Amino acid sequence: RDVERSRGLGDVYKRQANPSIAGEITRNVQLVEVASHAFPGEKSFGVLTNATSGLCAGVSQWIVFNEEKFASLESYNQSFSLALTALTTGQNVRIHNYTDNSCDGADFISISR
Repeated sequence: RDVERSRGLGDVYKRQANPSIAGEITRNVQLVEVASHAFPGEKSFGVLTNATSGLCAGVSQWIVFNEEKFASLESYNQSFSLALTALTTGQNVRIHNYTDNSCDGADFISISR
């Protein structure tokens, strides 16, 4: 096995030039609302969380997922499905924006217990 080439994701993040620029914008929070937005030429959905601290905390702070940031429509739809599942089950989510630390432009969501 080629150890140099078989590094895990942790090693990938460590090798990034400035890992603090983009990444996790919220963690271990529950969604309180999910809404789809359809503007001319734009498709997105947003989520509100119960976060009280962090980059995207606040009662009126929407975290927006824009379709254009995803590699495919399928990937975007999977994120929307995960958000709906988290809302209906009350499970915690973790959300990332791998471009910057903005709450407008998230591109990853995961569900955890």
